Amino acid sequence: MRVPFYICTIPFFKYILPCVTAQKMSTIAYLPLKEDAPLHRALEKVKQIAGVSQAYYGRRLEDSSIVDVIIDWSSTTNASKLKDSLLSGELNSIIKPALTGLPTCFTMQHQWGPGTFLDTNQNPVTEIATFFFLPNIDDQQLGEFDQAFVSLEQAVAAQPGHVTSGAGHITGTVDNPDIGAPVKGFIAAVGWTSPEAHVNFTKTPEFGQSLGKLIPFLSGNADHHVYFQKA
Repeated sequence: MRVPFYICTIPFFKYILPCVTAQKMSTIAYLPLKEDAPLHRALEKVKQIAGVSQAYYGRRLEDSSIVDVIIDWSSTTNASKLKDSLLSGELNSIIKPALTGLPTCFTMQHQWGPGTFLDTNQNPVTEIATFFFLPNIDDQQLGEFDQAFVSLEQAVAAQPGHVTSGAGHITGTVDNPDIGAPVKGFIAAVGWTSPEAHVNFTKTPEFGQSLGKLIPFLSGNADHHVYFQKA
């Protein structure tokens, strides 16, 4: 379930975790699928694409009709081809009969964290937060947004239920449903020991204080949880 950006739950971590020195990217797809969707057949095709290092998937806790699929890349040469295949090519033809809506697909560049979307083997549950920037945001403001993560990430890392985390900017733009327009975006993911551990953090004073520093840069955000498994 999407949460209004002024009260949503979004933690992170940029200066605590090491910066990613080499370019690492992940493709993220949100697929509205029936329970009997031939997802495993599509994922086997995905794993055969040159440059794919690993793939994982899971249905959302808040809306089990949506499957999140994450593909980590060792080489990003074929990242755009994967997106095209998923939206209108061979992969789309495999899952199309089971789609109940339009798929969403985009790529993020890792800037902080392990260089993969997450080490899902270590995360009992993964929070995925999407920050939608203001339509007219400039590079200076994006840098200020990055700096605003300092207090928030420190607060998250201090939580007893925090496991792992990573983040990066989306390449290109992503549609913000709050305003019905494409904007620049930022993805952050946090591994928690349980959904309750995340909720407990959102009740702390540190959460509210640090989140307030981000709001001036945002036109909205979305936040959800997934139990991932490797394909």
